[in-house]
Amino acid sequence: MKIAICNEEKLICGQLEKNIRQLLGECSMDCYENGDALLLAETEYDLVFLGIREDGENGENGLKTARALRNRSKKVLLVFITEKKDFVCEAFDVEAFHYLLKPLNEEKLKEVLRRAARHVEESRAKEGRRLLVKTRSRNAAIPISEISYIENQKRKAVIHSSQGVFELYATMKELQEQLDETFFRCHRGYLVNLSYIREYRSDCIFLQNGETVYLAKERYPEFVRTYMEYLQSGGLV
Repeated sequence: MKIAICNEEKLICGQLEKNIRQLLGECSMDCYENGDALLLAETEYDLVFLGIREDGENGENGLKTARALRNRSKKVLLVFITEKKDFVCEAFDVEAFHYLLKPLNEEKLKEVLRRAARHVEESRAKEGRRLLVKTRSRNAAIPISEISYIENQKRKAVIHSSQGVFELYATMKELQEQLDETFFRCHRGYLVNLSYIREYRSDCIFLQNGETVYLAKERYPEFVRTYMEYLQSGGLV
């Protein structure tokens, strides 16, 4: 696992590095004093600990760094280190994995590290899973993690993914059985990948790519519960 620590407080960096080494053993780890240095490195990390002090400019710069990291990678796990809980809403906006309050609690830190390690391991396993799609004109094996949503159009299912749009004759039930629990049946005609959700209302879900899917009224309570559990578990249903 590749880890970055971005914090101007050397005491915090030392404590983090010590606990990470104790729990994970040998791993790739880099330390940065500020967000600019981290972004200039252009290294793809699995986990980033990002310090955010609530003193105006520093806090905004920390959030700016977090947004830049999220724009670069959808997979990177962001853990905020802050003095208060005021940044929880902002952390939600950049899909933060967790946040830690100062002074750091070693048991809480170890819990977050264990969850992060498990998340990275399971994410890598999921990346290898593919959905085999056969149409009249082409056959494709689409990584399940790259499917944002699936919609039903009469007798056809339309798969929306980063590799393009695929139409095939299949029922939503058949496809749902081939997917994992990251997908939620939010409407009779839609299956949505929870990891692609940007925000939601009582009647629709907005995705990170700008598209919108319908959310059935009767499915709303279950959707909220499932999505909150997904977020609280660090993106693992």
